[in-house]
Amino acid sequence: MKTAPMQPDLPPPTSLPLAPLAVPHAAETSSQPVKPDVVLADFEQGYGNWTVEGEAFNHPPTRVLPAARQPFEGLVPIQTVSGFDNIPLDFLPISQPPMGHAGKGLADSWDPSYGHSLQGILTSPKFTIQRGFIHFQIGGARGSLELFIDGKKEFHLEANGERTLRPWALDVSPFLGREAQLVIRDAGWKAYIAVDEIVAGDAVPKGTRVVVHKSQCVVLDKQMNLQGMRYLVVPISYQAPKVGCSLEVDGQKKLGLAMRLAIDVPVDFWASYPLDEAWSGERLRLTSNQPVVPREHEEAFLRQISLSRQPRETKDIYAEPGRPQLHFTVKSAFSYDPDGLFFYEGVWHLFYLWNPLGAERGNELWGHATSPDLFHWTEQPPAIRPGLDWEPFSGGGLVDHNNDSGLKEGVHPPILLFHSQNRRSATALAYSVDGGKTFRQYEKNPLFLTRDKTGHDPKVVWYPKKKKWVMAIVDVLNGIRGYDFYESKNLLDWKYLSTAREMWSESSNLVPLPLDGDQSKIHWVLHSCNRHYQIGDFNGQEFIPLTQNPQKMVSFHGDFLAGQFFDNAPGGRCILMGALSQGLRYDWEFYKDDPGLPVAGGMNLPLEVTLRTSSTGPRLYLNPVKEIETLVSKQHHFENVPLKELPAKLSKIEPGLFDIEFEWDAAQQGDFQLKVWDREIFSFRAKESRYEVHGWNGITIHPKWSVSPVNGRIKVRLICDRSICSYFINDGYEAGNRYLAGFRPECQQALSLQGAADQVFETFSVRTLRPTWPATAK
Repeated sequence: MKTAPMQPDLPPPTSLPLAPLAVPHAAETSSQPVKPDVVLADFEQGYGNWTVEGEAFNHPPTRVLPAARQPFEGLVPIQTVSGFDNIPLDFLPISQPPMGHAGKGLADSWDPSYGHSLQGILTSPKFTIQRGFIHFQIGGARGSLELFIDGKKEFHLEANGERTLRPWALDVSPFLGREAQLVIRDAGWKAYIAVDEIVAGDAVPKGTRVVVHKSQCVVLDKQMNLQGMRYLVVPISYQAPKVGCSLEVDGQKKLGLAMRLAIDVPVDFWASYPLDEAWSGERLRLTSNQPVVPREHEEAFLRQISLSRQPRETKDIYAEPGRPQLHFTVKSAFSYDPDGLFFYEGVWHLFYLWNPLGAERGNELWGHATSPDLFHWTEQPPAIRPGLDWEPFSGGGLVDHNNDSGLKEGVHPPILLFHSQNRRSATALAYSVDGGKTFRQYEKNPLFLTRDKTGHDPKVVWYPKKKKWVMAIVDVLNGIRGYDFYESKNLLDWKYLSTAREMWSESSNLVPLPLDGDQSKIHWVLHSCNRHYQIGDFNGQEFIPLTQNPQKMVSFHGDFLAGQFFDNAPGGRCILMGALSQGLRYDWEFYKDDPGLPVAGGMNLPLEVTLRTSSTGPRLYLNPVKEIETLVSKQHHFENVPLKELPAKLSKIEPGLFDIEFEWDAAQQGDFQLKVWDREIFSFRAKESRYEVHGWNGITIHPKWSVSPVNGRIKVRLICDRSICSYFINDGYEAGNRYLAGFRPECQQALSLQGAADQVFETFSVRTLRPTWPATAK
């Protein structure tokens, strides 16, 4: 395999445009005379005379991983990337190789042992375009395939998160006889690309999505009557390239958006973007930043775009087979990163980053939902909207009971939402004077700028000893990410205090907790986006870890990102909520397993957090909040029952949502496996005292979780919510979740158990839970 420098006429990765240079087109054949196809590359014999730059593609495409890198029980561990927490990550589904390609060889940069951090470019030899189409298979995440014609980039197609390779084609008929060159590019961290079967032909296989050149397109330009309308309704396709657009009101630009418009391709879902009620004017205009609509389809496509007084919703929303019934998910599109959590006057307030226009990040605003019990949620109007030159990013919220901010205007104390303004190192404030119903931006924003341009995620807590407010915020110094601490008396003017510079992740949390419930033994916990935490003390100036060589611990295994604690929770409770991750892990993209469910992301169960003494020292214990008990509809409880008697008892339980608890004597344990909805969910191996929680096509979260008995016993709790199984070991000493892809309610048996006949369970309880969504479904 020959390695050569990057071609001088090709732009470096950092100069790639965000918007696509081509648009999708549904044509499956060309009007040109059909000639024999020409195989440009199938990679069965390696990369041949393609040239390689960088490390991402610097391996044979028919490689066999060495023993140390072979998938272990279906997965490969991802190593920590420099600059991130020095703790091995969980075993992730992304660790599996691309699939769906032809033969054994393909061009790909998949290499999970390096955390998808390698960059590289794979460049074809120059060739003459002699056919109307170039079709291929492509998969991966954020990597790209580009076509240069006479040295100029004319096509750019980005992989958007599909592990399975899909058929695509470029309509190159306007360039017959011209010189061309293909470039397959991996931009590095959180990206990889897989391409196979690159063929030139005058027709494309059925089902292939075709991209036409911008010279065959016109700019999207739709004007509509704005008066009385609250939503922009557009058709979205998960596979279409992103289109950069602008929104104008009476000629004044209000907003920039990016969306995968279903232009002449099947519509995956209809997105309803909530317009700002403060916009006043008569005409709203939606335009694309470049030509994207094929001329022949302009009229038909423009008819699909409209304004509406209500969001366009699918039938039977929240009743879809794979829809979680106990976890919060938005009605459609993508939500992540819980923000600004607080409790006020009997209502829990959840905010979250929300992209109403797609199943991925982008177009962020702060969505808002409220609940009386942490389970029955009602979506509210967005709390924070983007500006022309900024987007709201993550942050925290609080109830300013004493009006330290001086922002009070009526009977309610001010409620403050601190947030970052993305693309700026600006820490900003939005506040409410009506009890959290509506929020406005503080007129003197930003409050301050972080030292590094990437500083973000402010979280504010009260420090009672010195009667002041303390903010923890992510910042970077000398290339190392950590938490900066600031102080304030009025919540508006902030002074830098110190830095915890130990490679912390995002979404800072600083929270005081009593050890074993003893209010005289308060410890402070520093908790980060990726579930790592340290226990120590905060003296009003700096965070001091409990031990000299502190090792960060993991509070929750599996997909639990950007966890945040509720402010003002009653009774001194510490309630934590985290997001279901989305993207490279291929979890929580529900629409991929259930096309009728246009949702990605969402929230984990709300968790009650306590700090307790354990055999390994002080530790966070996580358990479902007590409010889940209000959802119980039926209970089945068995005591001192041998495993051989349980299957018959469990077979009488009807399918449903389950809260399952069981406990046994570790001195008399045996192997067993529990199935829920015909799926193996939990298994235990007595010899190693090892448990496995299954999910995502049967893959375990970790192959070597062992559990130590407490007082000679082992206790397990499982919350089974259709597409999600959350587990809690030994009263929350360990906790985590798994994604159950492709759930369907039809099953032969709701619960089944098999294993060692002499295994005795001291208790085995099954509680059937009521779904929470019918109360809010429209």
